[in-house]
Amino acid sequence: MADTSPRNDQTASPAVTPESSIDEENFLVPRRTGLKEADGRRRRPRWRKDTPFGILAVSLIQLLVHALSTPRLSKRLRFEPDGRLQIWRFITYMFVHDDWYHVTLNVLIQTIFAVLPEKRQGRWRVLLLYFLGGFLGVLAASCVRPDIVIGASAGVYALLISHLSDIILNYSTVEYKVYRAGSIGVLVVFDVAYNVVHVYLKKEPVISWEAHFAGGAAGLLLGFVLYRSDDKEKSAVNRTLYWASFFIYIALVTCCVVLTVQIERCTDPNVIRFRYIYVC
Repeated sequence: MADTSPRNDQTASPAVTPESSIDEENFLVPRRTGLKEADGRRRRPRWRKDTPFGILAVSLIQLLVHALSTPRLSKRLRFEPDGRLQIWRFITYMFVHDDWYHVTLNVLIQTIFAVLPEKRQGRWRVLLLYFLGGFLGVLAASCVRPDIVIGASAGVYALLISHLSDIILNYSTVEYKVYRAGSIGVLVVFDVAYNVVHVYLKKEPVISWEAHFAGGAAGLLLGFVLYRSDDKEKSAVNRTLYWASFFIYIALVTCCVVLTVQIERCTDPNVIRFRYIYVC
């Protein structure tokens, strides 16, 4: 005679509906509701994960500052040789641009090349690298040439070159490493060529190649310091890169600060816009 008593089976058909008496943990596929994971956490839409909101916010401020800027505001924000002790200028100069072509080019490049770093490393790490790169860029430029500095190019170069740090730190796990390195190389070569032609033709405004170079160097160093690594096999190497890059960045900043103090001490205020005196 067949056994007709109910059984408490530990398996369930995937066709069983949620209204059945079988526990949900027996489902082959966890049930999801809306944008929630099986554990109750909300899933972030893909567009939120892939959008570089940090750099986009900075870019919006840069566009607004340029659109609403007055000569008085620009003079207050830009870096000037005789205003080097006004510390805010080492950051606020990045929000001042010469024309719409200048600000649009910087905004486009930094937004495009911030997508992967913000997605992989987080927006706060990327923003910190961006501004610290801009800081070292103008600090180094101000020690070499007495000139007004505006624009976010040093920060943009820091962001660009930091891709190489991310690739080196996560070589075995990072995606699109060849395309990322190649696109950055092509962009840098074209920019260097443009700068050479610009300088040769003596066009205005003068491009601060010092800020570009120092910003790129800062991006490489700070990438090793601020970016996370998923490559556990290279933990010892990455730790060495971290400390070496940290001390090199601090040494560069220290040297530039010492030069800045020396320039302020030895250069007459009446000539500081035209030439520097380092020894007195």
